[in-house]
Amino acid sequence: MKFGINSILIALIISLSVALNVCPALANVSALETSIDSDRSYWFNAFSLASVESSSTQDGGAMISSYNYLSINTSTSYGTHWALRLPFLYNTAGFNDFDGDEVQPQGVNGADVLIDYTVSSTLLPGDIEVFSRYRIEIPTSKYSWVQRKIVGLRFDAIASRYINKDFQLEYWPIITHNAHSLTVYTNPDTGGDTHTKSWELDQRLSLWYKADPKLFIGAYIGTEDDWFNKSNVNNTTRARDKRYGEHSVKVGPSVRYTLNRNFSFLFNVQNVVPIWGFSQTRAGSISNVGQFKPEHTEFVLLSFINF
Repeated sequence: MKFGINSILIALIISLSVALNVCPALANVSALETSIDSDRSYWFNAFSLASVESSSTQDGGAMISSYNYLSINTSTSYGTHWALRLPFLYNTAGFNDFDGDEVQPQGVNGADVLIDYTVSSTLLPGDIEVFSRYRIEIPTSKYSWVQRKIVGLRFDAIASRYINKDFQLEYWPIITHNAHSLTVYTNPDTGGDTHTKSWELDQRLSLWYKADPKLFIGAYIGTEDDWFNKSNVNNTTRARDKRYGEHSVKVGPSVRYTLNRNFSFLFNVQNVVPIWGFSQTRAGSISNVGQFKPEHTEFVLLSFINF
């Protein structure tokens, strides 16, 4: 069964709109990385997204993969700031889902340098509070050079509103566009031809329960969608099958905890099921959503530090 991305997106937006009009709200954006230090002209922070694939833990010694950055920030006006972020990838030695039965070594790699402009809080009618960020990705990493990436552009926004004093609803879309001078490149890890990715849409609708001022417990439903560049030159499997779009549905529980203004954490169990556009060996079905099978599940920890 195929789910068009437009229908899923419309359904999420309608659900959010209905819930946001249930009752008056105490608006408060729940995104952990929205906080800025408005008391200083410049400040630093760090971010880490670490994940473990559930299926790889069955092999023993699962790999922990992480995307991290160090950032310098400067305020431009109240509630807005610019940031220069220096990212890197780090993984421990261990098993993963893509390299079979062989243990992969520990590794560190650079990632694309980021320039962000953030509007930390905008209050819309209906007490809907919105966080928004505009990002430019500069192709400085090895993989971006191989793909001949020109630039990456990303926008994300979080619309948040309290339904009542204990429950909060949140809609979080992330839209990314990557421009390349190649439609297909040779993957240095596999030696095979791979299509470059043009567009990405990652979105989720979350419901949070405020257990106490520092602890929120929630659940979410969302989609992950990728669109790849077409190529009439390279005879790839994707081109032969015309699989230029890949679409997944995800659900899971979440916990977020704010220790203080300098330390906060978000933990997700991600049940991401490939619905259509994938190869036959990777495709799942809508009936797999919510079953948390090891091959569709990973554990993700996001950490935010200001200093």
